Amino acid sequence: MNENYGLEQEHLNHVFGARVRITSLQAAKGPGIELLEYLTPGDGRPIANETVPSDVVHWETTLLVQSTEDVGRSPVDIAKLPLGGHRACLVHDPDGHAVQLTEP
Repeated sequence: MNENYGLEQEHLNHVFGARVRITSLQAAKGPGIELLEYLTPGDGRPIANETVPSDVVHWETTLLVQSTEDVGRSPVDIAKLPLGGHRACLVHDPDGHAVQLTEP
């Protein structure tokens, strides 16, 4: 985890005064992802509580996990869907971003 700020970060995000905490996730193989937490500016709008997956503002990050057992939500069976995977559940981070956890 590291913090980034300055002119280059402002240009990357198109946000003046951007100061972000970057958390990188990398599996043993395949691409990694970076999660950005905006420390400044703090004037972003919260995600509305009534947002549903069919809304334009809704976006999910899907992560393959060994088990959804310890998540605190009941996974649904997705084996018959053409998405791949066996079971999945949708959780939200503290800012309300949706993360789909999928078991292979």
